[in-house]
Amino acid sequence: MNFSKLLLLFPAIFLFSCKKDKPEDPMVETDCRYQFASNLPDIYGVWEPKQLINLENGDTTNYDIGKGHTGFMLYDHYADSFELRPDSTLALYYVEYGRFCESRDDGKWYMANDTIHISRYPTGNKKLPIRSLNETELVIDDTVNFNFSKAIFRKVN
Repeated sequence: MNFSKLLLLFPAIFLFSCKKDKPEDPMVETDCRYQFASNLPDIYGVWEPKQLINLENGDTTNYDIGKGHTGFMLYDHYADSFELRPDSTLALYYVEYGRFCESRDDGKWYMANDTIHISRYPTGNKKLPIRSLNETELVIDDTVNFNFSKAIFRKVN
């Protein structure tokens, strides 16, 4: 290799070896709180308990798919699961002999300000604050079996 070719390669090698890695812009953490939209389609459907956390005594109960807790939830409604329908009606379901049966006294519901508002006769109006919501899971503050609880529901359909 002749000397002139070596001189041509030297600046390229020097520039390549001296190139500094430009620091990347630091990631800026933003508020990841879910912003609820009106008429959010993720809320519609049948929800069943996945995990109930009793905030009064710390007990946690996990439920398999299709296994309701057979108790009171949504404050004081006896149900194993519930359905929030697009027409603003609420259906409660309970398990009888291994199959889901619909309750005969349903109610109305709507969502506003990250809260599910339920209206049923004769029990009156209830408010269920939503902690998080996505297409498969709903987390609310609830009163389960008359104890203040965090209720994690899975979407059945």
